[in-house]
Amino acid sequence: DSPPSVNRLIGLKWLAEKLYPEEACIDIEAEVTRFYTLFYGVTPDRAALDGLLGTAGHPGE
Repeated sequence: DSPPSVNRLIGLKWLAEKLYPEEACIDIEAEVTRFYTLFYGVTPDRAALDGLLGTAGHPGE
């Protein structure tokens, strides 16, 4: 919503991966890790990635 932020950039990749996984061919975990390292100066661990991507408790995702 408002104000626009850099989170929209990674959101576009996440959405493409969710809607068109075969066509997008995105390693979303690697992309999120690179994004957070670049824009926030932190490297998310496994628990943080699971929380960010909503994969906690969903093995194989």
